[in-house]
Amino acid sequence: MIVQHQILSLDLRSYPTDDDRINKATSLNPLGRDIIDRNKNKGKSKPINLKKDYIVSVLNVHTIRRKSKQEKLMQLFRKNRNNILGIADHKIIQDDPTENHEKQNVTFVTTSTTTNANNAPIGGLRLMINRTSSAALAEIKPYNSLILAAHFNGNPATTIIMHYAPVEGTPEAIHHYEHSSDITRTVPKHNVLLVIGDCNTHLCPKNEIYTFHDRTIKMENFFLTIP
Repeated sequence: MIVQHQILSLDLRSYPTDDDRINKATSLNPLGRDIIDRNKNKGKSKPINLKKDYIVSVLNVHTIRRKSKQEKLMQLFRKNRNNILGIADHKIIQDDPTENHEKQNVTFVTTSTTTNANNAPIGGLRLMINRTSSAALAEIKPYNSLILAAHFNGNPATTIIMHYAPVEGTPEAIHHYEHSSDITRTVPKHNVLLVIGDCNTHLCPKNEIYTFHDRTIKMENFFLTIP
């Protein structure tokens, strides 16, 4: 299942609610996986229980470099009882390409932003994971600053691929979707697979249900071929 939910601000009124829950997911991928184990809880983690309400949301925050925005985001994360929140375009530059830390029982997995020709920060991904889901976290792997995968123990196991697509029509966008398709094919076909993020594309009802736009743009061939 491909999930796209783009929010342009941190205004409480536009934050995902209980109606944005993920309640189904499918995967057509063949067997195979190439995700590096980076979790200190491996071997003693608790599985995710998808029989209960499980809320996965995604925001394009257009920077959370100010501490006040990060604090508000934490408040909204807790208020809406998110299990996992994907953050796109945080514009935070880190010393390491990927950093993990825990704060107030929330696990943060963050890829560093990159800079453009004018040395301005662009992109960057972050997963905010609550304590229950963090206990089930088995593996994480950043493929680059725009694609991040997380694998969770469960029955079935759950794989979340967070991504931030370049602007439609650029060579970078084409390469991004080709790379994303290759990554999804490494996920075991029995896993619950969620592909979330800012997809930078438009889909119309003839392609997907619950769409806002009435026209599908030309990136559809790459977007729709993600398994």
